[in-house]
Amino acid sequence: MTRRFYTAVLRNKSNRPRGHRLIFVFGYFEFFAAIIFVLGRKTKAAKVRATAFIWAVPIVMNVVARVFLDWRY
Repeated sequence: MTRRFYTAVLRNKSNRPRGHRLIFVFGYFEFFAAIIFVLGRKTKAAKVRATAFIWAVPIVMNVVARVFLDWRY
């Protein structure tokens, strides 16, 4: 692929970058949704469990990828 192709794909007619929507959806939105989820719990124990669950998801995904799917990264 050429640089011209990437420039055409990443920019719209006004020659401004279009990636800010994806950054918002996959970056900020998930972050703030997780904060709202944790702060919405009533007790401290529920907040700790919610935080532990959020941390456990990527840990389990990494274990599955590394051990069972034999991914190397």
